[in-house]
Amino acid sequence: MMKKNKIALLICTISLSSFSNGYAFEESLFIPQRGSKHNKLSASFEHLFSDQQSPSSIEKTTLSGNATFEVHAKEKQSHLILTKAKHHSLSQALQLPSSSVTIPKQLWDAKLNYVFKAQLEDKKSFSLLTSIHSPSDAPFSSLDVTQFQTIGIYQLPQSQTESLWLFIEYSTKRSFLPHIPLPGVGYSLLFLDQKAFAFLGIPFAFISYRPDAHWSVKFFTLFPTLYRFEVANRFYGPFQAYISSAIETESYFLKDHSKNKDRLYFSKKNILIGLRAPLSQSLSVDVNGGYTFDQKYFEDHSSFLSKSSKLYLASQWGATFNLDYRF
Repeated sequence: MMKKNKIALLICTISLSSFSNGYAFEESLFIPQRGSKHNKLSASFEHLFSDQQSPSSIEKTTLSGNATFEVHAKEKQSHLILTKAKHHSLSQALQLPSSSVTIPKQLWDAKLNYVFKAQLEDKKSFSLLTSIHSPSDAPFSSLDVTQFQTIGIYQLPQSQTESLWLFIEYSTKRSFLPHIPLPGVGYSLLFLDQKAFAFLGIPFAFISYRPDAHWSVKFFTLFPTLYRFEVANRFYGPFQAYISSAIETESYFLKDHSKNKDRLYFSKKNILIGLRAPLSQSLSVDVNGGYTFDQKYFEDHSSFLSKSSKLYLASQWGATFNLDYRF
């Protein structure tokens, strides 16, 4: 059965991403309840293997790390610092068709977040999230490749199992209407005897269903850049096997094109089969392998309905290894 305090899982997560076209959903960005293990360190290694017989196939390696620390806490307040660093490495530089844009062999994605959450009267809450983010081949080298973002979140409980969420977001690098605060709204609810949870809003949706202690089904979309679906089963104690599918789009600000409003996009689809298992009370591992296809690079102002010329890469097999440490 899904516990009520799990509702907080996606609130800050979705908010940091939902208005920023091209930035990925980050599962670690949530405000945990006091008394839980909310400090976290994680590391990930992903490798896509090349096919020597295909000229459009190249090796790609991704290294990433995340850290979450509670720096100060009172009975009804939490202050957290969250950091993220990701490094993409290609076996060779690429050239976009009908363009002077060269895709660098090295791309970085660095982000620093500060999160404040306060519990108010009548179970209401307010959260403030601020971040500095630089996905680029030269991160933080100038303001042209750096994004500043602030989000305010206000929770209005409607019942023991339902809440209305109001958002306001400001971003310097949003692909549409930058520097203009935009409002948002979401609604969360537990249903089916608290076995199902839904968090619906604009432009996101998350639905989770746990029919029993073994099976779970999850779906998440952050329109138009991210779609994820997963079916998992705890087949032996805490060991969990899963199959998942995703459509993802990432974006980068290139240093040589930083004056241009266009950004470099990378889009892909994948199907994965994996295993999650605890190594101790604090340490867990997640290993998966699968098939990545429909990979393409392109440059445009927005990824939505882009008509820009695209560089397509061959489909590839790959593997990912993740470690999480909570304390």
